[in-house]
Formats: sequence, structure tokens, C-alpha cells
Amino acid sequence: MELMNSATDIISTFQLPEGNTQAVLIGTLIFAIITCFLGLKMYRVWLAVGGLLLGAVIGLVGASIYHITSWAALGAALVCGVIAALIAYKLYKVGVFLFCWGAGTSLAAMLLASVITNELVSGGISLAVGLVFGIIGVIYSEPIIIIVTGLQGGFGIALAGGELLALSEKQGLLILLAGVVLSIVGIMVQFAIEGRRRGKLALEQAHSIKKEASVENEVEAARTMIIDLDNDDED
Repeated sequence: MELMNSATDIISTFQLPEGNTQAVLIGTLIFAIITCFLGLKMYRVWLAVGGLLLGAVIGLVGASIYHITSWAALGAALVCGVIAALIAYKLYKVGVFLFCWGAGTSLAAMLLASVITNELVSGGISLAVGLVFGIIGVIYSEPIIIIVTGLQGGFGIALAGGELLALSEKQGLLILLAGVVLSIVGIMVQFAIEGRRRGKLALEQAHSIKKEASVENEVEAARTMIIDLDNDDED
């Protein structure tokens, strides 16, 4: 019984907002599936989209401050959005740091919520943990992104699927187990895809090196032949 209550408490911290329509849940499920199994491959795209949205908001706020309305405000939002999207796409490491910091902070806050009642203390610890996550994320970008997106996507699938199937809160343990299993599978799939990509890249590099070596050998052989011919002519 205690295990069931604990699982329900954990799931409630991830719980999707009430009143979701079926269309929103289906969209959430699709997004969670992509995140779970293709998180690393889609990460740069999401950085660009996030930068676009953030830049658009900044542009609209700026337009509002200077009392710019209508098409000019939309133009400002579009320009700021495109610039922010390009910056987010190019500054990959910065995006990884912020993403991992945010993910680590939210995870720590969730785990500390039932242990530390002082919000200031728990908030400070959560930010420090998030900072550690951010630093580790910059050093080991690909593995950290795979793990984080696998966890986010796996639990997202479980939650959205649970609501679509109208599972009750008493079945929180089932949702939790489904989230764990899906997260593990998603992480394994992403590592397999990344391993295959790296293997293909290494093979292409090996072929390129072999080709360069072959060209160098041919050039050396031709040079040797010319030298031999010159020597024959001198004789």
C-alpha cells in the first residue's frame, strides 16, 4: 500500500494539467514519443524553435514598450525570433548547459519537495544541483541529452497514455513502471542510433584517409618513375 501511495505521489509531480482535451493529449503523446526515441537527433531543432519563440516574445514585448502595433510589431517579433533561433542553433553548448541546468534543477526540486520544507533552502540546493548537471552536460553533451530526453519522453508517454486510457490515480504504480521501462528503451534506442552514426562517420573518415594515402602513393610512384627516366636519359 505504501509503495502504491509513493508511486501515486511521484506521478502526481509529473501530472499533466487537468482539463486536457484528447487532441492535446495526442499531441503530447506524439511529442513525447519523438523526445523519447529521437531526442538527441531533434535537439538542435528544438533549440532553434525555442530560440524562435523566445525571440518572438522579446520582440513583442519590445514593440509593446515602444507602443508599436500592427504589422510593425509582428515584424519585430519575426526578426527577433529568427535572430534568436540562429543564435540558439549555433551556440549549441550554451543551449546544452541551459537545458541540463533547467532539467537538473527541476528534478532536484521535485525530489527535495517532500524532504525540505524551507523553499529558500530547497531552491538553492536545486539550483546548485542544476548547475552541476549543466557543467556535466557541457562536458558529456550527447550522453546527458540522451538520458534526459529519454527520461522526459518515457514518462511523458506513460502520463499521456495513462490519461488517454483513463487510468485512475490508484494505478500510479503501473504508470510509473511504464515510464521507467519506456525511458530505458528510449535511452537504449538513442544510444544505438548514436553508435551507428559514429560508426558510419568513422568508416567515412577511414575511407577518406585511405583515399588520401592512395593518392599520395600514386604521386610518389609517379615521381619515382620520372626520376628513374631522368636517370636513364643521363646514362
